[in-house]
Amino acid sequence: MAQDDPWWKNLFKKETVKEIEEDTIDTKKEESDSAEMDLKDTIPVIIPVISEPGLITITTPPGLDTLNQSLTKKPRPINGFRIQIFFGNLSTAKTERSSFMGSHKGQPCYIVQNVPNYAVRVGDFRSQLEAHRKLQELKLRYPSAYIVPDEIEFPVLAD
Repeated sequence: MAQDDPWWKNLFKKETVKEIEEDTIDTKKEESDSAEMDLKDTIPVIIPVISEPGLITITTPPGLDTLNQSLTKKPRPINGFRIQIFFGNLSTAKTERSSFMGSHKGQPCYIVQNVPNYAVRVGDFRSQLEAHRKLQELKLRYPSAYIVPDEIEFPVLAD
């Protein structure tokens, strides 16, 4: 049974020296092409240039500045919690929101559509503990209020 050259080994052998050389040349060419493509595909985002000691100039592509400005003006919301104080029709939701905003100055209040009804949600709480503390205050006036997970706005940082 033992053969010096089994049939399956012939499937992987190169037939001639010329084929072996061609395969080596093709492999080297593929490696150099992929290296060139990697260099072409990479775009330097930030290029620091030191022209004088203590002076650094940073050059960025023009599209990056535009993207940065758009994200700075309207950042994406983050996951957090809000307190839902009302759920019903639109006219009553607007009344409840204006009533809440009149008695709680500076506290954010939102109307969220849940077809065919509307919900009034209060606050932008990063943790459930913060929301629970505020819920204890609001339970006196809104006994059916409860905490809901929601996408919240970034908190305003004090200067």
